[in-house]
Amino acid sequence: MYGVAFSPPDIGHYLNRLGYKPDAEYICVHVPERTWKKGKKIDKNIRIGYLPLNEIIARKEEIMDIVVNVFNSILPDYSVGDRFQEFMDQYALVSKSHYKLPPNFNPRNHSDIPEFIEAWVSCDLEDVITWTPIAFDRNTREIVGAIFSLPDLYQLWLGETDYEG
Repeated sequence: MYGVAFSPPDIGHYLNRLGYKPDAEYICVHVPERTWKKGKKIDKNIRIGYLPLNEIIARKEEIMDIVVNVFNSILPDYSVGDRFQEFMDQYALVSKSHYKLPPNFNPRNHSDIPEFIEAWVSCDLEDVITWTPIAFDRNTREIVGAIFSLPDLYQLWLGETDYEG
């Protein structure tokens, strides 16, 4: 089972009793610090950006070349199936209504990292997969890195969001 938030501490036990098997013990990570100071400095030759789902899928081979060089697969402990496709399927499950931003949304209220603000301002945030920031070479537009985060589909179904406006 992947992409399950274990915020209520007993949910893992409950899901195990229902017969679900954990995919990996360390997939869910709790970060106690609000920001990570080392991550605030991005190389000047790197541009952060976001892509619509169809463009991410179209660039699968390029993304997987990077992944295989680092992990052998999307997640280092998973050797069967098409994890990339599973991520894309999860993204496709999110209704377009969840991409609607409040009228007063200001990226500067959510980050002080200039590259992320530039990325948010330069794209249509209601048309891209915001769970997947991608690092591009500024000169070649080649993908040089990416973070694939999974949305909490239950939280979205409840109408909860991570932003406050």
